[in-house]
Amino acid sequence: MFDALISGSGVNGAVLALLLDQSGFRVRIVDHQPIQLNDSPRTITLNLHSLKLLEKIGIKIPSTPIFQIKVCDAVGSGKITFDAATIGESELARTVYFSDLLESLEEKTKTFLSNSVSVRAQTNPECISLELNDGTCIDASLLIASDTKLKPFQQLFDLSIPKNYLQQAATFIANADNLDFSTAIQLFYHKDIFALMPIHDRANTQDNNFSTVWSLDASESNLKDYAQEHLPKIENILGTKLSINSNIESFPLRNFIAEKYFVDRACLIGDAAHIIHPMAGQGLNLGLADCNTLHSEIAKAREEGIDIGSTRVLKRYEIKRKIFNDSMVNGVDRIHALFQSDNIYLRMLRNNGLNLINNVDPLKKFFIKNAEGIFGI
Repeated sequence: MFDALISGSGVNGAVLALLLDQSGFRVRIVDHQPIQLNDSPRTITLNLHSLKLLEKIGIKIPSTPIFQIKVCDAVGSGKITFDAATIGESELARTVYFSDLLESLEEKTKTFLSNSVSVRAQTNPECISLELNDGTCIDASLLIASDTKLKPFQQLFDLSIPKNYLQQAATFIANADNLDFSTAIQLFYHKDIFALMPIHDRANTQDNNFSTVWSLDASESNLKDYAQEHLPKIENILGTKLSINSNIESFPLRNFIAEKYFVDRACLIGDAAHIIHPMAGQGLNLGLADCNTLHSEIAKAREEGIDIGSTRVLKRYEIKRKIFNDSMVNGVDRIHALFQSDNIYLRMLRNNGLNLINNVDPLKKFFIKNAEGIFGI
């Protein structure tokens, strides 16, 4: 019997598997479907706590530091500048290619992988049993889901339908000829959100490449034409020339909060528990914090001689993560709604709010520490 079964492809499940394996637990990853990204331009921004967690499990991949973040409203005067020095750090975050992280995790977790797909889960007093599509059954003390699309988790959890923003995030790599390579920029332009994060060039040492995430209407189907038409307006605001040097990919934007993080001998982490708008760059960071907390609670339970799949252990995990995660998801959702409005009074409110935060150091420090996950771990 395994200590833990982890369901779902992706970063969170792999990271948790490696953490548990390091602590001597027997782990198996099921429902594993490798994500083929190849030369994808998609990147992720990792906060300092996520970087330390990846370092702990031996993940070392190329990354680009961010020392400063500038946020501004292009149709108003509001702006904020976040600096690493505000919290006494040398940097705020690092940008990495998503495919680099996945490839590194795939290599480290290949001995834990099962190619079978789960079709049914049954909870017993001593374990949870997972029936696979090849007819076999495997038992474990705990089942952990980072993906709830599969039938067993629809059976176990009464999950709501994610909120659809009716927007998509177009992402690509662009070169900017005169922007500070250590600074990330987030620009609110009418209902579009345009973000630039510094990223190294895979092919050579050329600087001033930026990962771009552009939140725009979901109905836009020809992203290349959209970029050619609207990018000059962004360039004019930023005072730079942006040259796209990758393909353009997109993914839908959604919002989701699970009502509960656990049932008998099963719990949720990452996107299975919460989905957040990417404007704050916190989606994966929240998931990795889930992994860190759940691992800590499981390890603590073993030391105390407590069943790791018990309600006592899973409730401690839920208490430590759900309130913080919910506040982050809901907070970003409210900010998104504020910047989607054309109401002149709401425009004044958001501009005044940005300027207020920018001029009050304790407020700036509070927002940075939340983004770093310091109050949620």
